[in-house]
Amino acid sequence: MKLRDRFLSKWLLCIAALVLSVQTLPAQAGAEVREVTLTQSEESLSLNGNFALQLSPSLTDAVNHGIPLVFQIQAEVRRPRWYWVDEALYAGHTDRRLTYNALVRNYRVTEGQDGRNFLNFEDALNYVARSVTWNIPPGRVRAGEVVEVTMRFRLDPAFLPKPFQVVSFGDRDWRLDSDWRHFRLTVPAAPGAK
Repeated sequence: MKLRDRFLSKWLLCIAALVLSVQTLPAQAGAEVREVTLTQSEESLSLNGNFALQLSPSLTDAVNHGIPLVFQIQAEVRRPRWYWVDEALYAGHTDRRLTYNALVRNYRVTEGQDGRNFLNFEDALNYVARSVTWNIPPGRVRAGEVVEVTMRFRLDPAFLPKPFQVVSFGDRDWRLDSDWRHFRLTVPAAPGAK
């Protein structure tokens, strides 16, 4: 009975260690365009994108050692035409920069002239991957029209220091790109429109 109990306890310890090791594995690194929508308000038509972002251990280490990472969000709206190439209606572009300041021990995310500081890396990463909204100028699209929307979320290697640009070409840990995701959407009517 004692030998069996000892064997059972060792077996349970092995199972527990296996479960714990699976739980502590890092999530798969990558960038993803999760959802794209068109929303119509009384004033304008908005293009919205939602994203997911997980850095590889190499990129996380790079940020923590002071190397800034610049993420690009790009979008295009096109009208499909069967007789010719699609008509470009709108193009949007946003850059978000993630940096770490070791002196004050905080992360900073900047977008244009705006910036926010974070004490926690996960909060800064979530802020980089937050949704983006572009206002499409009036008259570009018509209500009820079907449009093609393509969107991309990626790490831009052109903003890395030169030695890391070379590394980013050959190392998958340094490449982060959702690739162009294609969505076919119907333009909603303005509120109150018949």
